Amino acid sequence: MLGFGQVKIPEQWLWIGIALVLTLLIIYFVEKKWCERALASSLAYEIVLLFIISWKASLILLNLSLVLTSPLSLLYFTGGSTGFIIALLFSTGYAVWKIWKTNNQRVMMFLLFAALEMTAATIGVFAWLLDSGSIWVVLLHAILIGLLLIWKSKEWRFLDFAVWGGILFIILEYVYGNPMVLGLSEWQWIYLIVSGSAALMNLHIVSRRSEY
Repeated sequence: MLGFGQVKIPEQWLWIGIALVLTLLIIYFVEKKWCERALASSLAYEIVLLFIISWKASLILLNLSLVLTSPLSLLYFTGGSTGFIIALLFSTGYAVWKIWKTNNQRVMMFLLFAALEMTAATIGVFAWLLDSGSIWVVLLHAILIGLLLIWKSKEWRFLDFAVWGGILFIILEYVYGNPMVLGLSEWQWIYLIVSGSAALMNLHIVSRRSEY
């Protein structure tokens, strides 16, 4: 726990904040150079903001009496573990809806998945340096990022990495993670939804190709 005067901030939140800022900057400059636009980085920013707002607002659904008694509790508290899942599902649904409306879905999905991997890798490095993470998790993130750099967005191959990489992380988290909701950790829920979305997109692409 880090203290700034009267304010106390969990160390993990600081790592996540730094990781998100670095990732958003990298994705912004890569996309500007690659596509001469910044749609993916803008969407990534919207997803992060929507997730935070949804996690906070989930407190209304999960503990309405607290919010009615003390409205300022929305500033200081979140919906906890269950609220995390609600916010994750809501922000993922928003991301899918926004991607579906774009013309270049493949590039958008590739950059967003790369952003997720860079964020997770940065958080993993911080956790490992502070003896609260695993070097194996960091190495797996590094390998996955390397494969993404090699294949880029060629022929939707990155969706296979999203599916199988997500499955590997879910398995690893059983060893190194902390169960949160229904026996799954935060990262397991994230990769369960990501790999599931990637698998559904793969099925959609395969079925669309079979029509031609």
